[in-house]
Amino acid sequence: MPRRIRINLKSEKGNALLMALSIILILTSFGTVSLMTSVANIQMSAKHRDWSKDYFKLDMEAERKVNDLSAQLEIAEAQAQRYMAGHYYAKDQTDIDSDDELRIGVLDGQEYIYTQWQTTLDPNTSDAEKKKFMEDTLKRVYYYYASSLMQLNLHQTDGFTTSYLKNNTEPINDLNAYQRALFDDSYILNDLKLIEKIAVNDSSVIGKAVSVKLNVQLPAYEMVQQSKKITFNGNPVWTNVITATGSIGFEGSGDKRINGDLFSADKDEFPENQVIFFQDRDDTTLLNDNDTNVYPAGVYSDGANVDIYGNVYSRGNLHIIGSQSEINVHLYSDSSTSISTDLKNQVFANNNLFFDYRTMKDIAHTMITSSDDFIQNLMTADKPYIPLIYEDVYGGNVYCNSLSVDEKNYKGQYVDNSVISVDGNVTAFNDIKMNGTSSEITVGSSLGRGNLIGINSEAIKKDPNACSTVINNKPLSQDGSSGSTIKLNGKFIVPGTAYAEYAGYRAYEEYMENNDASYDTISSKRYYRTGESITARSSNIFSAYLTPVPSDILNDSTNPWHNAFLQYMYVSDQYTLDPQSGNSFYLLRGEEPPTLNKESDKFDAKRLRLVEHLGRDPVQTNIFSGLDPDKVEGYSLGEALLHGRIVHGPKITYPDPADPTNYRLDLSTDLQPHSILRYIDNQNAFGTFQESLYNSFIAKTWNLGTADKLATSFDGVFVEKSAIFTNTTLNTAINVIPSEKPTFVYLKPSFGSPAILDLSNSSELKGIIYCEGDLDIVGDGSLNGTIICEGNVKVEGSPTITYDEDVIQTVLVADGNARRFFAKLSMGDDTNVTTTSYDGAVRKNVVRYKIVEWKEIQQ
Repeated sequence: MPRRIRINLKSEKGNALLMALSIILILTSFGTVSLMTSVANIQMSAKHRDWSKDYFKLDMEAERKVNDLSAQLEIAEAQAQRYMAGHYYAKDQTDIDSDDELRIGVLDGQEYIYTQWQTTLDPNTSDAEKKKFMEDTLKRVYYYYASSLMQLNLHQTDGFTTSYLKNNTEPINDLNAYQRALFDDSYILNDLKLIEKIAVNDSSVIGKAVSVKLNVQLPAYEMVQQSKKITFNGNPVWTNVITATGSIGFEGSGDKRINGDLFSADKDEFPENQVIFFQDRDDTTLLNDNDTNVYPAGVYSDGANVDIYGNVYSRGNLHIIGSQSEINVHLYSDSSTSISTDLKNQVFANNNLFFDYRTMKDIAHTMITSSDDFIQNLMTADKPYIPLIYEDVYGGNVYCNSLSVDEKNYKGQYVDNSVISVDGNVTAFNDIKMNGTSSEITVGSSLGRGNLIGINSEAIKKDPNACSTVINNKPLSQDGSSGSTIKLNGKFIVPGTAYAEYAGYRAYEEYMENNDASYDTISSKRYYRTGESITARSSNIFSAYLTPVPSDILNDSTNPWHNAFLQYMYVSDQYTLDPQSGNSFYLLRGEEPPTLNKESDKFDAKRLRLVEHLGRDPVQTNIFSGLDPDKVEGYSLGEALLHGRIVHGPKITYPDPADPTNYRLDLSTDLQPHSILRYIDNQNAFGTFQESLYNSFIAKTWNLGTADKLATSFDGVFVEKSAIFTNTTLNTAINVIPSEKPTFVYLKPSFGSPAILDLSNSSELKGIIYCEGDLDIVGDGSLNGTIICEGNVKVEGSPTITYDEDVIQTVLVADGNARRFFAKLSMGDDTNVTTTSYDGAVRKNVVRYKIVEWKEIQQ
């Protein structure tokens, strides 16, 4: 080492220099290494970028194939749901059309499912076992469709490989074997795994691949719980326990219990799509219920006992057409089941009457200022008439064409030993009529509650039977044996009179031969009006029309009856002789004399003759009144013959010949032992509000309580089917099987047969049931909610069917499809409900498969 350096190393300055040189050398070395590392990193980064791009492309392709698989599984899910909804598990394979649109082919193992289903029909099978069968069947069918669709639509493309495994160890080699195993009890369903392997390769990517493995699972959804406000509109169709455009019939043995209101539009008996209010009454084709053989129509019982706790609205009759039958109509409060009508009352604007006020015509009256006052107020000191329209909010009221026990049914079988009882009020378009033997009709309870109101005061379209009367055609004999009875325990307004067939009527052919324009083409028979509104068929009563008119009356112009009887036409070839005096007497023929001044004169003459006859010859009429005989209250156009006594309105007066301004009574008091109380008040009220009464009856029994909507067709009027159909296919979200959970159920008859609502299950079914056609209800179980039917409803067995507004509200809140379906006609107050619930339309994170493995592979 040179001397200079050695010296400098020993000096302070020299050491500092050496240290500086050392640092420079070190930094230079690190810089060289760092530079070399950076170049290497750049080279590695470029290579990794190529790798990421390749895998990104492969992963995207794998994701697309996973989506293809999911799409096939979604189709399989829909197919399985439709299979279950179509009840195909309850059909033998030989009964299944292989081209049915709901399936992709005849299921392998269908016989197995059918056999298992027969087991669930065993009444000893528990509900838990039946539920397990349904869940088990759904799972088997789903995997069947999933495996078929995957094989059919995925394996034509490279990259899909399906593994059929049992217990993850024992492979099942092919699709057919796997599907057979699905319906083989020796295999455990939960261990029959369906695994899909997806391999993604791309020729443009060398040495790399993506592998995905998925387990197919039964679909599961995560429901979203929400607090929300639901609004649904009032619709008359879900305000009754059963609403039918056709008839509602109760058939077969067994006691049937109905909690809620019944509505039958009885569409087969009346013209459709016709506005029929009071001003159109003479152009109305009415139900002719006088045929000997009566068909199942309106609301009827044929051999069944039925208790109805609610109101009955029938455009046709409420009647019995079979022996050993009972129909009992009770108040809501008489039921052991609580029946709420709060929602129904909101539909009709809280008037407690269950119909739309717009049907009423506001008519001014000296006593009554408006129709509203008349409707809502009961009898008061300043309004002493019987109310004509009643509050249905208490139940027990009946509105029908006629209330009757028929003589015989359409099979020609005679009716006997049957009962109709109504605890509330009856409003009849036509009659209360007894044609059955050993039977009873009772209106009102034994406490005198329950009035009778008739609608028609005169015949419509010259049909003499289209007016309101009470007639017992099978009265008891004089000694009280055999026969039938009608009991009226309340007050009554019976504005029509009975008609008898005219024996001198000439046949249609004779009239046509003579070109007689006066022939009545509407009726095939001629009738004459009698003098009674409430009467019974009896030889004593009808003899009153055939008794001779005393000639001394006809010849004595001072006799109070002279003018009345003089208006009868003298018929020379029809007369009889008084057996005591031998004088001739003319018969009452009922033909209009050429000089007739007015119809009422003619009617009064008959009435007077009847009163005179029956006044001296009492008759057993067997129509009872629960009121005190001296306090019978109401109004009847003609005589009321109540169990052997005559009750009628004000005494008839006539002008004094010496002083025409002075009127005298024309009958002695002993011929009028009982008068109807408040006759004038009730007559005035009926005359004033007859149009309103008629229109409100039409609204209640023809239009579901609305002003201008006929119930003969629900679609497009009360409901909107397009809300639940896609083209012509029922939305798969709509249930077709009732359940214990409140649901909206849509039933469709098939092959011309009625749909079946089976209540044989011991569990309680709940929901809104809508049927597109005729419906048969069978079984002895129960249903809570409401039933709406576009056809006839027949109830068999011993079921209990209850109108349940809690169920209705639950369904409408939870099911958007149901709300849209019933929103066509909005009435009354909207119902707003704030609820925290799971909504079937709000769901997320559907799981149809589980990804077990996702690998990026270098080859």
